[in-house]
Order: sequence, then C-alpha cells, then structure tokens
Amino acid sequence: MEPSSECCGNPPGRPHPRAGATRCAQVRSYRYTSPDDSLLEQLCLNRFWNFGVQFFPTWFAPNLMTVVGGVFALGAYAMLLWFSPELDGSLPAWASVACAAMLFVYQSMDGMDGKQARRTGSGSPLGEVTDHGADAIAACIYGAFICDSYCCVAHGGAFVKRWMAVGLAAYSRINFAADSVSSTYTGRLPVSPIDSQELQVMLQLTLLWNGLVPGGKEAWGKIVTLPFDLGDWPLGLATVTILGSLGIVWRLMSVYKTCVGPRSTHLPERSPAGLFFRAFSFELCLTTALACCANFPACHAAVAFVFGDKMIRIMSLRVSDPDASPSPPWYMGLIAACAAIVPARGGGSVRLADGFEFELDAFFTNAFAAGIVVVAFVSFAAAYWKLSGQITGCLGLPRNPFVLRKRKTG
Repeated sequence: MEPSSECCGNPPGRPHPRAGATRCAQVRSYRYTSPDDSLLEQLCLNRFWNFGVQFFPTWFAPNLMTVVGGVFALGAYAMLLWFSPELDGSLPAWASVACAAMLFVYQSMDGMDGKQARRTGSGSPLGEVTDHGADAIAACIYGAFICDSYCCVAHGGAFVKRWMAVGLAAYSRINFAADSVSSTYTGRLPVSPIDSQELQVMLQLTLLWNGLVPGGKEAWGKIVTLPFDLGDWPLGLATVTILGSLGIVWRLMSVYKTCVGPRSTHLPERSPAGLFFRAFSFELCLTTALACCANFPACHAAVAFVFGDKMIRIMSLRVSDPDASPSPPWYMGLIAACAAIVPARGGGSVRLADGFEFELDAFFTNAFAAGIVVVAFVSFAAAYWKLSGQITGCLGLPRNPFVLRKRKTG
C-alpha cells in the first residue's frame, strides 16, 4: 500500500511504507478504553503505582518503562531456565528471592507506564502495543514460574511429569490469546476481579516463601484430600489445578460474550469466532513443539517469542489494519519446528527425516539453541518495529518509540 499524504489529517503524519489512507485512518481514530480494575488494583496497586511514578523524570518515556520492566522479567526467566531447565522445582532459594524481586520490578513498571503516559501527556496506541507485546512474553514466563514454584512436575506422577510443564505453557498462551482477541474485537480488555495482577502477586509471594522459609518448597508436596471425591493430591498441584480451572471458566465466559455480543465498531467486517479459531489453531504447532522437544529451555524460550510475534500481529488488527491476518507467517511455524529438534544439553542427534540425521556436540548444540532463540526474538522485534513504525508515522511521533516528542517552547 502506497503512503498517502492525505491520510494523516492535521497535524500530518510522516509518510512511510505500508501506511496509506486506510491504516492511518484506523490509527488516528483509535481510542483506548481502560478495562475494569481487578481487586488488588482497587485496593492498593493503583495507589502504589501513582506514588512510584513520581520518582521518574518526565522525560522518561512510558514505552521505555515497559521495556525496562520486560528486561527484568526476561532476566528472571533466564535464571529459571538455567537453574531449573525442566521446571521441576530445582530453582535455588537465593534465586527464588532474586526472581521474586525481578518480577516485582516488571509488574511495577507494567503498572506505572500508563500512569507515566498520562502524566506526560504522551498516551497513544503505540503504548498499548508496547505494553501488550511485553505482556505476551510475560504470560509465557509466568506459566513457567507457576510450574516450577509449585513443584507441579516434582511431586506429580509419570503423566504429570511429562505434560504439566507443556500444559501450563499452553494454558498461559491460550488465556492470553483469548483476552487479546476479545479486546481486539470489542475494544476493551476483559478483566475479572481476580486476574493477572493477583496471579503475579501470589507468585511473587510463593517465590519468597520458597526462598526464605526453611522447607517451604517441600510444603507443596504435602498430600491433601480434595472434596467431591477428587482424591488425594499434592498441595502445589491441587492449588494450580483449582486456580487454573477458575481461569478457564472465566475465559470461556469471556469468549462466549464476545461471540454473541454486539458487532464490533473496531472490526465490523470480521467474525469473532473466526478470529478465535485463527488465534487458537496455531497453538497446536507451539504445543506440539514443546511436547516433542529434547531441549526444553531452548524450545520454551523460542516458543515464547513466536507467541509474542503472533500477539503483535493480532494487535495490528485492532490498531492499524482491520484487514490484516491474525495468523503468523509460515516461517514462525518453521522456527517452532526447529526449536523442537534442538538436541538436549550436552549434545545429541538431530533427526530431520528417515535416514537423514547428524550429531552435534555440546558447543554446536548450544550455538544451535541460541541461534533459534535469537531468530525468534528478532522476528518478534521486527513485527513490533513494523507496527510501531506505522503508528508513529501516522501520528507524527518520533520514529524511536522509546523517546518522547519534544515539547514546543515559546
């Protein structure tokens, strides 16, 4: 689509590739609708974020706050996969405390970026895209931490040991994708009274419990009897299963309301059921990759960035291009497939087809794993950069999404 000087209104946006009249009209007409606050946001978190944001200078861009928080979350994620690659509860006590602190920084930055945007008068669709991209990666990170922190793998049976980490990863992605499609279609993110903020606080407290209380982690293996003749379960696995079931019920209700609700003003020509199907179908590829992989840490990290790429593309439907496809391009599935064939740590065989396999030693295995993760991250970053370019161009904002527009003087 050729750029058009007529699409940007007054003040004009900067002409740039793939930002013609339709996309710029969508960007400039888009208005963010705040979701309802969850319980902890109403009780204390909003007050804390309003207090904390005052310590940041007004030149500090809200998008930069989001990215700084995301870096802390990725640091905690890297520490988790290094010390507990199978998510089996092997995270050391000191690392649990460190991860709790880093995830707290992420949550705080994620809560304060919107406050900073209003404080500096710099709110735009770009902030929502940046925040959503970071949250997509964080959704995968939190699924991994839940599995490890509650020792779901360590205290489960043979079936649980094989599938709990894979299932929780898929659960986190599907929940986030469901909310993303609902907000894309309706224009408002569905939030329950007990939602992601409460989950994050609960997980941070669990990490502190595991790290600071002697024998705290072993408590999750205590056997408890569930009501309704559901049998005896390890405490950690029971906690995750019960809370996860409540989350599934809420998402099913949200999906149903979106499908039977009024036609979207954002996407009047798109079917919500079709959007949900397109968003969920790719999960089969990601879940299969995790279920079949030999190098779980590398595959989990690559899949997280592939998922983030998909969520950025769904955001483009909402913000800039109502005709865009919510499905990732073919090469994202190829990245997930390559992540699935990375050998385990220490080296091993890579089998591409019958009669065609080769051996990799530890060095080349690590290089292969790192390369796949980097490629997935670059694709995610490129999708974000492309969408941010459309938004900044149409709105006449600086091309660098992490700086604020200079204020006029005089």
